[in-house]
Amino acid sequence: MRNPLRVTLLLLGGLLVLVGLALFLLYRASQQVPEFYREAVAVDPQAQKKAAGKMVERAAELNNSLQTKGRWEAAFTAEEINGWLAVELPRAEPPVLPPQLHDPRVAIAPDGVTVAAQAEYGGISTVVSLKLDVYLQSPNVLAVRVRDLRAGAVPWRRDQVVQNVGRAAEHAGLAVRWQQIDGDPVALVTLPPQVDHGRTAHVDAIKLEKDRLVVTGTTERKGP
Repeated sequence: MRNPLRVTLLLLGGLLVLVGLALFLLYRASQQVPEFYREAVAVDPQAQKKAAGKMVERAAELNNSLQTKGRWEAAFTAEEINGWLAVELPRAEPPVLPPQLHDPRVAIAPDGVTVAAQAEYGGISTVVSLKLDVYLQSPNVLAVRVRDLRAGAVPWRRDQVVQNVGRAAEHAGLAVRWQQIDGDPVALVTLPPQVDHGRTAHVDAIKLEKDRLVVTGTTERKGP
């Protein structure tokens, strides 16, 4: 007969090896970095600064368009948005992102937006990525559906997204409510109409193209 103690030790040893292997594979999976993110963070700082400047120009052009009655359109490229995220976002006071997250970047495609950022949790450094559907549920009501959240290649808890989106919306002074579609959390962000000197501007549509976000809307004037 086999020694029961020896058999037990062998079983425990095998279990520890399997647990160690699983943890190693989990760690390796958590270190995978989306290709778009690897490329976006490697952009030359001068190119980032130039892209950030273009983003600011686009925002100024949009603001000017809001002052004119009628239809308007604004387009922002992923390069411009990423430049702004690299140069301007870190200067925001108070900070928009929690301290565990930094260096966010985006990728835009017709089927959705991917957002990724460097994250530090529990002594582990990884890149978290979000796959989002972004669309208008109704005029001036932006819907952001969280399709997937991962740390590297490992699925991650999406309740963290709810907390961070709520914090960012509060920072921006926006009203957010949540619903679910097929188990996915959906943030409904109400965009207040831009009102100035009798003019009211509404966002009518948001369109996602390859590497580009297009926003269209209408400015109305009350009275003569």
